[in-house]
Amino acid sequence: MPTIRCAQKLLKRRPKTATQGLVTTTVLGDWYANILLVEPEVVLYINERTLLCVPVPMLPMEDFYERFIEQMAYLLHDIGVPVTQIREEMEQMRAYQVEPTQSMSMVT
Repeated sequence: MPTIRCAQKLLKRRPKTATQGLVTTTVLGDWYANILLVEPEVVLYINERTLLCVPVPMLPMEDFYERFIEQMAYLLHDIGVPVTQIREEMEQMRAYQVEPTQSMSMVT
């Protein structure tokens, strides 16, 4: 399970999740997320360990996290990560927790 560390403007608009305070268990670790104010709005996810960036259209809001997982998988495939490792990471990412950012340099 990863931790998605959201900037304040995204925390105000995201669907609520109940889990917090758990340890990240995925290989890639935590992701930072922020809204890019472009038209249409995009949520930019940045991986804390690798600085891998995954842009995802924000709307519809109900499934933007699921779309992030799919886009991350496509990107990992494009850079040559083995399919078995991608599937394992995706499976571990199905459950997640949301917390505020810990590093403003990751989301500005």
